[in-house]
Amino acid sequence: MTGTEGRGFSHRGPRAFARQMASRVRGSRGMVTAEIAIGLLGIAAVVAMLIHAIGIGITAVKVQEASRAAARAAARGDDQSDIVRTARNVAPDAKVSIDRGTDEIHVEVSARAGPLPGLPKLTVSGSAVAHAEQ
Repeated sequence: MTGTEGRGFSHRGPRAFARQMASRVRGSRGMVTAEIAIGLLGIAAVVAMLIHAIGIGITAVKVQEASRAAARAAARGDDQSDIVRTARNVAPDAKVSIDRGTDEIHVEVSARAGPLPGLPKLTVSGSAVAHAEQ
């Protein structure tokens, strides 16, 4: 035994073994970079979808609050333009539908939601009912 046979070195010595291992590492360096790039692309796509979903959720909350505010305004006896203005103060670009019954006022507010271009926009709506004040 020459002293290096049982330690995993080739018969050429530890320096040759180190060069051989270094060449293996250098050869796979580009592959790791490509895998990281693909992984980062996947993470970016997931983050974009999360931001999009959060934006839709925020719009849904705004639309629901706009319908409540508009129903309160309608119950007070405000005219149609004031009710629509009240709803649009909370949710700009919203469509407002008002249905006055004998005792109740139904208000529905809807808007397109989706903050990121290239991803689909959804229509979210909220409705509220208020008793007419007399």
